[in-house]
Amino acid sequence: MSDSNNISLYDSRPFFEKALHFGVQNDIIDPAKVRAILDDAPKGMIQIADFFGSQYLRPSVEIALTRMVNLVSLYLEEKTAGDLGKAAQSLRDNSFLSHSRGGSEMLKKLFALPEDTIISSRKSAQVKEFLEKWSRLTPIAYRKELRKRIAAQAEIAAAVWLAEQSGMAADALEDESAELVIRTAILLRLNASKNQRAADPMPNAFEFAQLIDTLRIKGIKAEARTPAHVMRNDMPEQYQRIVERIRKKIIKTDLPEILDPTTSLAELLDKLKQKYFLRSDDADDVSNFDAIVSKDWTRVTEGKSDSDSLLTLFLCLAGSTAPKTSINEKKAREIVRNMRKDGINPALVPAYIHQFAPHEMREDLVALWDDFFSEAEKYLLDDWDTKFVEVMSFLKDNCNILKTP
Repeated sequence: MSDSNNISLYDSRPFFEKALHFGVQNDIIDPAKVRAILDDAPKGMIQIADFFGSQYLRPSVEIALTRMVNLVSLYLEEKTAGDLGKAAQSLRDNSFLSHSRGGSEMLKKLFALPEDTIISSRKSAQVKEFLEKWSRLTPIAYRKELRKRIAAQAEIAAAVWLAEQSGMAADALEDESAELVIRTAILLRLNASKNQRAADPMPNAFEFAQLIDTLRIKGIKAEARTPAHVMRNDMPEQYQRIVERIRKKIIKTDLPEILDPTTSLAELLDKLKQKYFLRSDDADDVSNFDAIVSKDWTRVTEGKSDSDSLLTLFLCLAGSTAPKTSINEKKAREIVRNMRKDGINPALVPAYIHQFAPHEMREDLVALWDDFFSEAEKYLLDDWDTKFVEVMSFLKDNCNILKTP
């Protein structure tokens, strides 16, 4: 077979074993060094077995052998970038146990890195539990986890830097998602003017609602959507790739939703609050937030909150009529006549409530409609009531029915 057709066999041996074999074959490691390694290995196994279990239990000792070989392999492969010649030289020039300790130190440094992008100093496991698991895994698993944790550390650092630019200390971000913090900082920069130097502070719920409402009213210029506008001249280079990735997601998915006039502010904020970081404040923040969120609802209800006005609005909706909080007798008869002819659409009411009403009111409003409709349906569809006597009496008792002039 020609060289181009040769197939290399996969070598599944631990890297330590491959390096030792290579060193012996190429006269890098002499017999005396091999004996030294053989003398050190049992000492290392006993130390590892004692740390994780007991040197007197055979299963603990057998697992300790696997751990020790993995630790030495990890240290050698990472230190030499997989170069067998350099790995063999390291085995020749340094003690076997120092390689095992080197692998252990690498795992401790891995443990010190954040395990995800939640800004927190807490760990899901103790270092001993971590070492117990990872000392049994391969260098491939280590490298994959290392890449993930380094990326998480970078995202957290970017989030903390952006928050600090807005005057928020890092310790105020405990247990917050780094991406949510970055998202909020980017949204603030999208709203900022080109020459604005100081970053706006991280918003509370009320300020976030104001921000979204402002963006919906004034829009977002094409220039403000560019990377240069978001990055400005102050962002360190190591954070720019992270911020740019999240900026693209906001431009693609969030801005179309924010600028969609058919979506109510309440409905929009319900979605966005799950995707952005909001500073926690006192009860005044909650009441102020409710006030701005209810702006759309106040417009459609004309500021009325009594059940008669609301049920009149719901009646109009179910009758496929423009919603009003009060109607005259003529309009009420027209709605009933159409319902008896074309049917009722009761599902339109909860759909409307979920689109326009503040979140905390929705459940009660739907219950109000359900209770009303369960009784009203028999009057609204009563074909025997041809003069509309019974149905009009019921509606006047429960809705705002004005006398027709």
